[in-house]
Amino acid sequence: MTPHRLHNIPYVTSIIFNSADIKTCYACALVCKAWLEPALDELWRVIEQPVALFRLLGPMHLTRWMAFHIWVYSALVLPSAWTRFQYYARRIRRFIYIEDGTAASRAIFDISVFAEIARTRRHLVVLPYLQHLQWQSVHLGYATLFMHAELSQLTVSLDRFPMDAHGFEAAATFLCECASRLPDLSELDLRASFSVSEVEAQLLGMLRCFRRLKKLSLPRFWITTSVLAVVADLPYLERIGWEPFAIWTEHANDVDIINFAEPDRSFPELDHISLETSFTCVTRLLEDGTLPTRLTSIMISTIDVVMPRTLQHFFQLCAACYPALTDLVLHLFPVGKDPLIFYYDIISFETLQPILAIPTIRSFALWCPEQLPFTDANLEEIAQRWPDLTHLSLTSDPYIESHPRLTLSALVSLATHCPRLRHVTLYLDLTAPFPSSPTSCLSNIQLIDVGTSPISREVAKPTALFISLLCSTSSLVVGPSKQLRLQVNVESGPSWDPVLYDDIPRERKNAIWKNCEIWEMVDEDLPYLVAAREAGSERLRVLE
Repeated sequence: MTPHRLHNIPYVTSIIFNSADIKTCYACALVCKAWLEPALDELWRVIEQPVALFRLLGPMHLTRWMAFHIWVYSALVLPSAWTRFQYYARRIRRFIYIEDGTAASRAIFDISVFAEIARTRRHLVVLPYLQHLQWQSVHLGYATLFMHAELSQLTVSLDRFPMDAHGFEAAATFLCECASRLPDLSELDLRASFSVSEVEAQLLGMLRCFRRLKKLSLPRFWITTSVLAVVADLPYLERIGWEPFAIWTEHANDVDIINFAEPDRSFPELDHISLETSFTCVTRLLEDGTLPTRLTSIMISTIDVVMPRTLQHFFQLCAACYPALTDLVLHLFPVGKDPLIFYYDIISFETLQPILAIPTIRSFALWCPEQLPFTDANLEEIAQRWPDLTHLSLTSDPYIESHPRLTLSALVSLATHCPRLRHVTLYLDLTAPFPSSPTSCLSNIQLIDVGTSPISREVAKPTALFISLLCSTSSLVVGPSKQLRLQVNVESGPSWDPVLYDDIPRERKNAIWKNCEIWEMVDEDLPYLVAAREAGSERLRVLE
């Protein structure tokens, strides 16, 4: 059979193989020479476990040291082996090495493996077309083997280095090497659980060199005044944020006071910022005009107590300065403080009113230690003001125990006014009478998170039945007359920091997990109920 001429166009075949799974690519590589190269390109595009790659240089075997499985070369690497290695290495675009030596399938590599690669390599660049390097290893220094000037994305964990004989000096040296080796880096994701003060000088020097950086993610409590002052001058920076790689809170003082004001000059391309600092500092940044008005996404986690008047002032500043804002996430649990002690004033719906003036909001989250005292009528107003909502999260797991105020009518309001809603998080009261059958559906809903909402076994089935009515047309159109079913999940349980969770009484812990077990029953029943309702509706349409 003669293949279609489109199959001889490299661009077309690359698109085909890019959407195929691994087994299909394996089979296609054996079909003909024309398909061999594009199939191999796809098979070797992402390396998640480097054993297959390193075995191209010579035979390897596993050894045991204590509880760890360790790969070593069985013989010295011969220079001739690099010809075969380079045939496949030029196809690799993403290289991932995460050490987990407790299982043979995720064994780690002995330092002699990297030393042998460094000793015998023909060229300084081992993977010449690599675009994304992700590295988490005690041998972090050997990550430089796979770095080159064209690398665009780097994800690296510095967390193991403090246990090294050289202490923080080794981590600082690595940051200096990154600055000289990666001039065109566009995305940087650093992960660590130690204080930024240990390597701050080297970090700042590295960031100054990354003039093409677009996305920056730093460890918790690493976005300090000094860091903001440096990255504010980066001409292409679009996103800056932090990742909760560790739960330690003793370094919160590093970001306690962010004193940085450079209005009309800072962050020329920034559209997303995520900060964990004092809420007063955040408000000052907005008041001084340091953050650009083109911001579309703001995520704030506070380390101090936020009073309602301060929060309302923040919302007023957002409404006045950021008319294009689409995503706003606020996590108002004070770090290292007991929420039961510090909260006297309750955030009311009036506090929220200023932010409702921004009609472009698509994602909104507000997490507080206490329950937000919103009623079903308040939630209906939110839904009416923000019809384009896709994500809505309102404290579903209040740390300060209280009876919920929202009922299932809140979900009906969202179904009526927010047809694009995909994720919703609410603290629900299931003891109130259920509303009548809804006339609108959450046709795009994927996740309903109920947190620690109380539920009894008696209302589990009726709750599942009612939610199935709201989700009975949850599908996604993927082509003419073709639909892809969306799996609607109901999640439950607290999202507090483990430090806070450990402090609550055992009786409350038991009650929470009992609730979670009942909500799991609702989640298990929901797909069958949705399918049954849709099957009945289809039969009715056929009869009509």
